[in-house]
Amino acid sequence: MGNKPHSAVVEYEQVLQKLTPDSIDSLAGYFSLAGAVSSSTSNTETLELSKKSFLSHMASYLEETSWPKSMLKRLFAVADLTNNGSGLRFEDYISLLYILGPGSKEEKLQLVFRLYDLDASGYVTKKNLSKMLSIGTGMDQLKVSSWKVAVLKYDHMKGTVRETKEKLSKSDLSSISDPMVDTAMAFYDRDNDGKLNYKEWSQFAMDSLEIELLLNALDSPTKMNVPWSGLILRDGIEH
Repeated sequence: MGNKPHSAVVEYEQVLQKLTPDSIDSLAGYFSLAGAVSSSTSNTETLELSKKSFLSHMASYLEETSWPKSMLKRLFAVADLTNNGSGLRFEDYISLLYILGPGSKEEKLQLVFRLYDLDASGYVTKKNLSKMLSIGTGMDQLKVSSWKVAVLKYDHMKGTVRETKEKLSKSDLSSISDPMVDTAMAFYDRDNDGKLNYKEWSQFAMDSLEIELLLNALDSPTKMNVPWSGLILRDGIEH
């Protein structure tokens, strides 16, 4: 389990008040189709979606270029409000998919902020930014030995230039990402406390292409019939 659980962006009880009963039933159907199974906790029988099933379920709707597996793991961690680390309750599933669908832009930003806030501290540190850069680009899933770059070398004996492929070391990869993270922290950490609060992070998010792609993938998914599409609010607005 590790870190403490994140706070809810929108409580389940609030979602029940926002969505029509038919929309709730629709999400319940997706929850079951995704592979939810019975789970007994404290003498109470509930349905729970395993972490493995959740990852497979969400991967079938979200493009890997914007939402790689490591990012989906972060989404699970943020949605898992009980912090049991193994499965997602129906209530948490409903609350998450409401945010992904008709949730406001502010609610979606709050959700992504929690993705970046790796230890649920309420702040995003330099270490958090570096880790999320690695996750968002897929660098965390690649072996360092698989990263190669073209290098031009001059042959003094022949007086010619030839191109070779050389592997990048961990220090080489850090030399690429560290300046980006340092620049971001220097620019957006307005109170100079070494971390970004939500207001500071929001300014960072507005200028971040990676976060824009995350949000666009939710608002305009390329796959048909995503669970959060077509949900209807009680005021009659359909997402």
